[in-house]
Amino acid sequence: MKLFVIHVVIAGLTLLSGVNGEYTKYYRLDARILRNFSDVGEQTCCKECTAYTNCQSINYNMLNHSCELNYEHVSGLTGKNGHQEYVYMDKAHCSSLFTSCPNMCNLTCAANQKCERTSNNLQICITTECDPSDVIPGIIPEERREIGRSIWFRCTIPPTRSRQLYTCNTDGQWVKHSECQCWYGTYLNGDVCTECPAGKHLPHIGSVGSGSCINCSAGYYTSNLGQGWCSICPVGYFQSSSGQSSCQPCPAGRYINVEGATSCKKCPAGKYSETPGQTRCSNCTVGYFQNSSGQSSCQPCPVGYFQSSSGQSSCQPCPAGTYINVEGATSCKECPAGKYSETPGQTRCSNCTVGYFQNCSGQSSCQPCPAGTYINVEGATSCKECPAGKYSETPGQTGCSNCTEGYYQSSSGQSSCQPCPAGTYINVEGATSCKECPAGKYSETPGQTRCSNCTVGYFQNSSGQSSCQPCPAGTYINVEGATSCKECPAGKYSETPGQTRCSNCTVGYFQNSSGQSSCQSCPAGSYVNVEGATSCMLCPWYTYQPSSGKTYCAPCLLAHSEGSTSCSLF
Repeated sequence: MKLFVIHVVIAGLTLLSGVNGEYTKYYRLDARILRNFSDVGEQTCCKECTAYTNCQSINYNMLNHSCELNYEHVSGLTGKNGHQEYVYMDKAHCSSLFTSCPNMCNLTCAANQKCERTSNNLQICITTECDPSDVIPGIIPEERREIGRSIWFRCTIPPTRSRQLYTCNTDGQWVKHSECQCWYGTYLNGDVCTECPAGKHLPHIGSVGSGSCINCSAGYYTSNLGQGWCSICPVGYFQSSSGQSSCQPCPAGRYINVEGATSCKKCPAGKYSETPGQTRCSNCTVGYFQNSSGQSSCQPCPVGYFQSSSGQSSCQPCPAGTYINVEGATSCKECPAGKYSETPGQTRCSNCTVGYFQNCSGQSSCQPCPAGTYINVEGATSCKECPAGKYSETPGQTGCSNCTEGYYQSSSGQSSCQPCPAGTYINVEGATSCKECPAGKYSETPGQTRCSNCTVGYFQNSSGQSSCQPCPAGTYINVEGATSCKECPAGKYSETPGQTRCSNCTVGYFQNSSGQSSCQSCPAGSYVNVEGATSCMLCPWYTYQPSSGKTYCAPCLLAHSEGSTSCSLF
């Protein structure tokens, strides 16, 4: 069997082919990545993968195609002229070359693997563990181009097995019938293939003249000489100009999370990027904020303000009843008992003023001391009761008032004083009790500061009385403040109560006992002709008096005895 062999070297790509398809079919990327084509027929080199339902979205982009269990492809890009831009492999040989399910976002590769990113912002893991191979029959790479840092091929099948194939006798050049053509990234300059400078690329073979080199577009670069394709700026980097040999890192305060960027995005408010070359912005941590975009750091919340969430563009004022006196706070402190903060955003709490108290923490105001209590120091957590003998009538007092004269308070914590009841008095301030009026005195109404003497004609023999009693009939008193009355003496009387003196019995009347309310008339046969008589005189001989209460006796010669009541012999 005759074997035609083609040996191709493309920036580390080695292809070997034969006519029969009997050899194991491979080709190799970057001298590291092995693709197996042993199960792919020559007419289906670029066969499209069929659907495989277990493949999921990658970095929020849905793959247009998924792979059967035996095959995988990198992306769903569609090629030109009916060619499908897929790279196939036999999973039995290189099962860890690519991983496309279930989630390809932010991969972490194991040892001997690296992460690659395509232009669709998809991530794959590429291993270096596949063994190299050296035979690929019947497959000719028609086009090679770089998308991101992955290399893609469009394959065609020779129309006949007898098609004249090329042989490669030196690395980096195609040789056809012993005629040299300059390889990708080089151009013919005289009889020498010259490398395109950094910042340019040449994606064709057989080019002539330096004008064949093409500037890398903005967002792309070539850092080395003789490049066939430009490399895409990685995430975190950008290039706004064409023809550049490197990409610039996004400056601090900016980021870019897609490849091939021509500019960077500002970090939004609430986020920052501290160092150049960032692919994302970091949230401001709790206690910090940033109200402007494009910043490289966050600011601490000022005193009086806090922020408990990350990624915020402003801080919140400490609510009323709380405070914070340090920068960068993630929470506020409650005002302790005895203190308050009335408005938001406070750096300290104020003491409750005198007359006010607060027994709870975290309060926006203080409470006035209730009536009956007081406080005379700032920052009080409770109020004091007014002691007995004192009172506070209205809330919010700094001191208690003495009960005035005539009033008293026997209990503490009172808002008023009580008047001394009738029969009592008090003549000093701050009294806790009242005094009884002594005998001979009285207080008729409550709230008296002194007791009044019983007036003449009246007396009071008990203490604590609200009135005096009139001297009963037959007695009298002619001095104030009497505790008792005097009996009218014999020969005198007092007919009605409350007398200040006794009256003499009138002529014709007498009273031989004391304490009487009336006088007795002299009986018939007697008389009295002076006032205040204690007895009557019998009519003498030769006189008589037939009636009582008389002041004289009538003469009668027939009356031969004293006390005659008639004028007759018998």
